[in-house]
Amino acid sequence: MTTVTGLRTCSKCGTEKPLDDFYVNRCAQNGSSKKPWAGPRPECIACHKTINAERYQRKREQYDATKRRWSEKNPDRHDFSKAQTGARTRGATEFMSFPEWLDISKATECHWCGLALHRSFRNIDHIRPLAFGGQHTADNVVMTCANCNMRREWERKTKGGR
Repeated sequence: MTTVTGLRTCSKCGTEKPLDDFYVNRCAQNGSSKKPWAGPRPECIACHKTINAERYQRKREQYDATKRRWSEKNPDRHDFSKAQTGARTRGATEFMSFPEWLDISKATECHWCGLALHRSFRNIDHIRPLAFGGQHTADNVVMTCANCNMRREWERKTKGGR
């Protein structure tokens, strides 16, 4: 990233700061943006984040309702996204694609015990757990009932097995 020299006064806090402390619309500089300004924003990055946080808090109910409607209209995408995020927070670095997720999620019975799976009772289970270096890929994930998933977790924690 190139550093920009010079000073500018923030329009929100009134503090004079270096130009590196301001967002710049670089897309407008090369003509690929419809926004008219091409230089630094009038407010510094810290103030811009505060403005966005305040806007989010004002419109939080609206955002939450929109998110809820999308989740209800796209249950498979919602489950896929939730699983990807969970795996990422647990340290996975490899992920399956959405079509692979659809194939796995269409399972009608538990991989371990054969019990019929209802949408609200199914869990994804990593054959090699993420905690032991397993990845969130199609060859390491199966659909199981909640009981089998919890049983395997309990066995792993109490017996020290992988």
